[in-house]
Amino acid sequence: MIDRSAKYFLVGMMGSGKSTIGKTLSSKWSIPFWDMDEQIESVEHCSIREIFEKSGESYFRLIEHRVLEKFLSLEGSFVLATGGGVGGNESLMDAMRKVGIVIFLDTDFEAVLLRLSTEEINQRPLLSKDDQIATRWRALYNQRLSAYQMADFTIDTRGKSVEHIVSEIEQKIHS
Repeated sequence: MIDRSAKYFLVGMMGSGKSTIGKTLSSKWSIPFWDMDEQIESVEHCSIREIFEKSGESYFRLIEHRVLEKFLSLEGSFVLATGGGVGGNESLMDAMRKVGIVIFLDTDFEAVLLRLSTEEINQRPLLSKDDQIATRWRALYNQRLSAYQMADFTIDTRGKSVEHIVSEIEQKIHS
C-alpha cells in the first residue's frame, strides 16, 4: 500500500521520463501530480527556453529554487517531476529527502534520443546551444551524478516500459 501522506520527488536528467512516470504514479495512486517546469513557466509567463535566453541560467536556478521551496512546504501527498538541475544540486536533494521520498530515474543519452524528438531536444536550453548535444548531455550527467545518487533509491529506466518502471518504484517503496 502506498503512503498517501508522503511527498514523492522524481529526479534525473532531462528526458529521463520524470513527467511521464510522475503522471502515471499520480493517476495510479490518486494523488496530485506537479511538473516543476510547468510551474516555473506559469510563474514566469514564458517558456523555460525564453527564461534562459532573457535572464540566464542563474536567474532560472533562483526561480527553480523558489518553486521547489513552495512544494517542500505543501501539506499532503503529491508526485513532483523536478527539473533536471534540481536533482543535481546536493542541498536541494537534501531538502527533498527531509520531507519526502526522492526517486532517481537513471537513463542514458541514447534512451533520451529515442524518447525525444529533435524539436523537444532543441527546446532544452542546456542541450541546444551547440552541435555537441551528446557530449554536453554526458558532461551534465557526470556533473550531477553524485547529487542524483543521494536519492532514496535509483531506478534504471533503460529499455523499460512505463509500467515496468512504475512497478519497480512501487516495489522499492514497499521494501
